[in-house]
Amino acid sequence: MLDRKELDRIIESNKKENWWKPDLFEEKVLDLLPSSLEIIQNPPEENRNYNCFVYALGLNFDQKIIDDTNGFIYSSFFKKLIGDNLLEETQIPEKGDYIIYENEEDYPGEITHSGLLDSDDKVVSKWAWGL
Repeated sequence: MLDRKELDRIIESNKKENWWKPDLFEEKVLDLLPSSLEIIQNPPEENRNYNCFVYALGLNFDQKIIDDTNGFIYSSFFKKLIGDNLLEETQIPEKGDYIIYENEEDYPGEITHSGLLDSDDKVVSKWAWGL
């Protein structure tokens, strides 16, 4: 299983721009990724790119939202949804539920990543401005 710190190490060791530029990603990064990471789609072009929160909320097909937000929705938006009880914690997540990650060690109080539960042991997500 690949953990977040290992993925961050791969990104940091290989110029960050290689991570989110489609041609550079295929040329310089793809072969460095472990086989446990299934690449569903390569990074989109810069003007169509978006982060994990946009993806998890299913807004990645709405170019107007991508344009209006520059492809970024921040953790504060998810915190607002939780605070307004529009999202609630469950101890028994089901396929399609949001999975929200926190990294209290490095980013106390922040939601650092999100994805969608696909099966008991698989989460589908978009990594920052990458794949």
